Amino acid sequence: MIKKQMKRFYKDANLVSDENGFGVSLDGRRLKTPAGAELSVPTQLLATKIVDEWAAVDVQIEPAKMPFFSASATVIDRVFPQMQTLRAELADYARAELICYRASDDDAELLAHQRQHWDSWLDWMQEEYQIGFHCTQGIMPVAQPEAAIARAEALMDEVDGWSLSVLYRSVQLSSSFVLSWAFLQGRLDAGALFEASCLDELFQNQKWGLDYEAETRQNNIRAELQDIEAFFTCLRA
Repeated sequence: MIKKQMKRFYKDANLVSDENGFGVSLDGRRLKTPAGAELSVPTQLLATKIVDEWAAVDVQIEPAKMPFFSASATVIDRVFPQMQTLRAELADYARAELICYRASDDDAELLAHQRQHWDSWLDWMQEEYQIGFHCTQGIMPVAQPEAAIARAEALMDEVDGWSLSVLYRSVQLSSSFVLSWAFLQGRLDAGALFEASCLDELFQNQKWGLDYEAETRQNNIRAELQDIEAFFTCLRA
């Protein structure tokens, strides 16, 4: 267990590998997750990033400043044990798909902006996966076809725990299953995912200006998406 305010207790951090994958050793002892599981990751690049994080510790061990280790430990400790639950939550996001909610005709400029930037992603889901979403305008809710949700669930069943963690956190940040799935497939990078998912806010920012709280929140979302992208890049190496 890695506790807050723990001081560096080791001299060397090294890469190790076995039949289960890649890991990290601290003075010859295999690094474990906060829940006590052996840390084993699928790619050498990811393990190397984690080694670098532990080697860079000066005096105090601060997992919050070790994004590759923290993300990997989260997958092992929290994603693998509840993958079906996470898939069910993602299906609920798909039922309330962000980019299916459009401005009313009274806000024609924003509506045109949404259509320009979002319609192509709905078309892509239909053409590539035969998943058709319904759109609505204004505040009226729209029920998505259960056949479409079932196909989205089937897609997620083919995703391993590491990629599922990327999808899940991306959806949490963006509120869009469709855009996050495009991110997972390499069709969008982190910057484009941020721009597309925050489209309404960014449009209003340009029109009315940006306040401090909104700017801080948007910067945090952008930064976390970039961290997720870096983690995912290591998974695909």
